[in-house]
Amino acid sequence: MRIAQIVTISFLASLVFFLTQTSLAQTQPVFLTSWKAYNFIPPGFSGKSLPLPRGTTVGVAFEILNDGKIIDVSKNNIKFFVNNQKRAEGIGLRGFRFATFDGQPGQTIRMVILNARDEIVYEHRFTIPTTKPEIVINHPYSLNLIDRGFNYFQALPYFFNIERIGDLVFNWTVNGAAPADTAENPDIIELDVPSEFSSGGNIAIQATAQNRVNQLEMALETINLTTR
Repeated sequence: MRIAQIVTISFLASLVFFLTQTSLAQTQPVFLTSWKAYNFIPPGFSGKSLPLPRGTTVGVAFEILNDGKIIDVSKNNIKFFVNNQKRAEGIGLRGFRFATFDGQPGQTIRMVILNARDEIVYEHRFTIPTTKPEIVINHPYSLNLIDRGFNYFQALPYFFNIERIGDLVFNWTVNGAAPADTAENPDIIELDVPSEFSSGGNIAIQATAQNRVNQLEMALETINLTTR
């Protein structure tokens, strides 16, 4: 799932209310649900972080409205299920955290509110989409045209199960060869295009990022630039 799609999902998610019919109420209660994935996104990213199918901590919370008022469920037993597995239960529990665990392309949340007779009075479910790790090579060159001289490129990782960018291993290639030492800032390369490089020449830059503690979490991107 590309970054532009994530921004769209974030915008749409902020507009959607989830409606659930109950057998004990004459009107439809409105479930206000929220969730947050605790994985890595670059500073300044305006979209919503999506969890990976495995290993991402996700927080879920809800309120129920009826006729514009919050329904008091502080004395009700509440159960939370993720992909049909019970993950949390408690009196008045209006939120919980879990780690994505089964590699499925979505995490379906089901919440059940019970009365004193252990009967379901409210129930709601929704699905949290998952994604893959991504990396974007950030550069200012419109139409992918590059000038001779020094040029800077930064790899921006998204959705890895890490706390800081230093938890990733970066590797770069330029036309298949490793560039000069990038140890100080491994997410950035400085590329010197020599003055004798011909106009219309192709420069292929590839960046990969890999989680230091989980090598299965990896992403790569290649961009093709042309000298002016």
